[in-house]
Amino acid sequence: MVSDLVRDHVRLGEITLRREFGFELAEEREVDVQLAVVGAVERARGRAGRAAAGVDAFIEQRQVGRRIFAAGLGEDGVPGFLGYEAGAPLPTLGQILDGAPPANSPPVTEIAVPGSAYHYSGGGYEIAEALMQDATGKPFPQLMQDLVLGPMGMTASSFEQPPSAAFAAKAASGHFSDGTELPGRWHAFPEHAAAGLWSTPTDLAKLLVELADVWQGLSSIFLRRQTLEEMLTPQNGGPYGLGAAIAGEGASLVLMKRGQNVGYQGYLILYPASGQGLVVMTNSDNGSKLAEALIKRAASAYGWPELPPLAD
Repeated sequence: MVSDLVRDHVRLGEITLRREFGFELAEEREVDVQLAVVGAVERARGRAGRAAAGVDAFIEQRQVGRRIFAAGLGEDGVPGFLGYEAGAPLPTLGQILDGAPPANSPPVTEIAVPGSAYHYSGGGYEIAEALMQDATGKPFPQLMQDLVLGPMGMTASSFEQPPSAAFAAKAASGHFSDGTELPGRWHAFPEHAAAGLWSTPTDLAKLLVELADVWQGLSSIFLRRQTLEEMLTPQNGGPYGLGAAIAGEGASLVLMKRGQNVGYQGYLILYPASGQGLVVMTNSDNGSKLAEALIKRAASAYGWPELPPLAD
């Protein structure tokens, strides 16, 4: 079962709304979080005193920076998180990192020298969350609101977990692959950076439009072109740049990110040179099949550059 399909088409700096059903939970948060990681610690230096100095020392000692967190060049063995059913006790960030009850995930531990290998690294995003909070003294949801969601005009997005009553009233319920609705409608994800974004296709499309504008030299308010080039460069021989999978070059350069939390699946794709792309979100564990079919159809119908195999 795939219900409450939502999709937005991005083309040449414009967003065409196809259908909208409120909010979805999605792993596409990696692109959002990377944008915050790029600037959060640098902005904190000079403001946060000892906390920022501690972050500097940690980064220097462990040889970790934004590439480690965002490219999956990680030092931890925790690729992702399953969330918590409604009413279940939620762990603190410290308990998540330590794998201590009530956390339902293993501890975030080093399995390789940072930067030496590619690993899909949800746990790495939790390290980034801890560093960003320590450096700025702000809770992660507020930090993301200040650094990304607010400036991007993403008014229908939030990292609050569980969602507020106002968000919950607009949210689409998640479904298992057999069509059964998730108990309590959705899982809560206290792992904010790794899995905690509530959003809509329109909001994510706003983000993609901004990235395309930066790439084409039409905007530099939020990101510098040099920073975006770094984000869209595959890191350490892996499939990821900083925050998403990258393929092609020139006019065929493409950013791809699959989103899949329990009960929800989606996909976003962007060709920054032409500004063409698509955001598809579903509230079903079967949604990826439909999302991939829609992307392939859009690529043909709208004359996109060469479409590579859709990466995770």
